[in-house]
Amino acid sequence: SQKEVHYFDYNHYRGEDWYRRHFPLASERDLFTARHGRPFITGEASPSYVSHEWAPQRLAGLLPDAKIIVALREPVDRAYSHFQMSRREEEEPFDSFEAAVAAEEQRLAPELARSKADPRYRSWPIGCWSYLMRSSYAEQLERWFALLPREQFHILTLEDLSAQPQETLD
Repeated sequence: SQKEVHYFDYNHYRGEDWYRRHFPLASERDLFTARHGRPFITGEASPSYVSHEWAPQRLAGLLPDAKIIVALREPVDRAYSHFQMSRREEEEPFDSFEAAVAAEEQRLAPELARSKADPRYRSWPIGCWSYLMRSSYAEQLERWFALLPREQFHILTLEDLSAQPQETLD
């Protein structure tokens, strides 16, 4: 019912029933399959899952057979775009990207410590000020690969997906 459900990160406290209400019922999926002669495939897209401390454990626990598409953007472009979005949404007090990046580690340290210590903690600053942290793809993917088989992942670049969507997904 919406693209970014954010269940495995910010909305996990709402519970599994809340999450499942975002998807079609089995009867609706079966009807689609009967009408179209192919299975109904559904999913969601919450970009912050890849970097969230608890998302891998939560997803692996609830959906251990999920197929996961990871779309990685060129890291510097991703970080700068994130900064620009935070500025537009008036969540970023620094005027320059350089200043925000210089302050990132110090600003995030208390929030990251709380997040690692308490899986129920819902941190707002981690989401909006994590320009470099969210671009540390190898470190983030290692947490996922420790819990789910590598074969369940399809890793691609956002640039390839934008330029050649069908070929990239194929």
